[in-house]
Amino acid sequence: MDAKDTTRNDGPLQNVYSGMGVPNRDPLMATMLNPNFRLLSRQEVGAYHRLFWQCRKVVDIMPVRMTRRWGTYSVVIDDGDFKDRSEMAMNKVLSEYRHQFRKAQRLANLHGNAAIVLLTDKGALSDPIDLRKVNRIVSTRVVGRWSIIPDTEGLIWNFDEADGPEWFRPFAYIDQNTKGRQQDHFVLPERIHGSHVLWFRGNEILDEQERYRNSGCDDSVLQIFYETLHRFQSTYDAGYRLLSSGTLNHQVEGLLDMLKKGGPEAQDKLIQRAQLDDLTRSSYRQLLSDKSLESYQYLSASLGGASEIMEIIKNELVAAASVAGIPPSLFYAEFSSGMDSAGKDHSERQTLNAAIMDFQEDKFSEQIEKLITIIHASKSGPYKGNPPDDWRWTWTPLYDPTPQELSLIHI
Repeated sequence: MDAKDTTRNDGPLQNVYSGMGVPNRDPLMATMLNPNFRLLSRQEVGAYHRLFWQCRKVVDIMPVRMTRRWGTYSVVIDDGDFKDRSEMAMNKVLSEYRHQFRKAQRLANLHGNAAIVLLTDKGALSDPIDLRKVNRIVSTRVVGRWSIIPDTEGLIWNFDEADGPEWFRPFAYIDQNTKGRQQDHFVLPERIHGSHVLWFRGNEILDEQERYRNSGCDDSVLQIFYETLHRFQSTYDAGYRLLSSGTLNHQVEGLLDMLKKGGPEAQDKLIQRAQLDDLTRSSYRQLLSDKSLESYQYLSASLGGASEIMEIIKNELVAAASVAGIPPSLFYAEFSSGMDSAGKDHSERQTLNAAIMDFQEDKFSEQIEKLITIIHASKSGPYKGNPPDDWRWTWTPLYDPTPQELSLIHI
């Protein structure tokens, strides 16, 4: 028996043509749901945001829209003059935090969480804010989750408290910058009390145990988007390669007879001619041939079904972006027909405005209420430490009704 016959092969059965047993191509594996995902690192998230316009839109669009128009503070007080003065003063103070809310939510979308750290004139960051003693908020600082995280040591179930986690651990120096004073640098304490922190969330992890394993933090909104983006880019690149994968067919009359009669010498000449064709195409952008005996034909790959595949991947990309609250019309700037004379699609604008208001309520309401409570208690604030009993904060809608819609309302 030959040695070749006695050789054993105990490896897996493979078929490179059908993909059986081949990693990433096996039909059985390709149709299985793979729950083993990879968490993006800080550097990867930052690179995606800097390099891909799709990722920048997913991270930035909603925070910018959510803070394009700020809300309005109002109070119910019998004294009309004091009511007007206090509302104007409160709205002026709160408007100064609009851009900080925008920056914090952008950081939260990018890295999973962010915080606005509030430093008051009474007490240290490690002490709870005493609303009976605080005079004013001295300074604020917007930081991402790589500078501050919830304190998870021995605390697993405190993440969903009304005002956020009770304690935080800082990992950076924060600059205290107050108006009219030079900048001071101070070392953060080992822990910061939650009353000093307005906590913002990105793609929320609902399971407390999973969030605990993630250092008490949520995910970047790019975490569930980058896989779809990779499929989109791969499909796009494959389509480009398909377009450029054409073949030049050099037709020579009587080629087979020439090869049979000429033997190896004819084959060598044929190879030399092919090399000459390749050289003249690349160097001189033209081909020379005997018109009576030769001809050239460019054979391009078939693109049948390619547009349908691209449309499917594109729709998947839009669906992944919608997780961050971005409607398809805003993500790709493609609007449906039926616009008015000003080029505005009011139905889509109403849908977008409703989505933005939902995100404002979900992402900002707790933080704005917490901030208002501190300002109410401030001795140097509009109410001098005597907060009103009945007040409200209303988000200003982005959508302005058309004259036709206003006329229908008045009717």
